[in-house]
This record gives sequence, C-alpha cells and structure tokens, in this order.
Amino acid sequence: MKKLEIYFRDLTPEAQNAALELYEIESPKDANWDSFPIFTLEVY
Repeated sequence: MKKLEIYFRDLTPEAQNAALELYEIESPKDANWDSFPIFTLEVY
C-alpha cells in the first residue's frame, strides 16, 4: 500500500485559515497538526 501524508504546512494560507476556523482553534499546535498529518491518502 502506498500513502501520501498531508500536513497543515502543505496547505495554502487560505486553506490553513479555513481549517482553523472549521475546528475553532487558533493554532495548528492545538490539534498537533505541526507534528502529525491532517489526513492521509492511501492507494492499495
């Protein structure tokens, strides 16, 4: 299986702001997005 991890830092500034607003948090550190991917794409 192949996978691609997407991190907060990979998003455009607009997408970063949208994600923070969606989760009602002020910093990616509040969700550990500075250390862990926000999602992973997997191909089997």
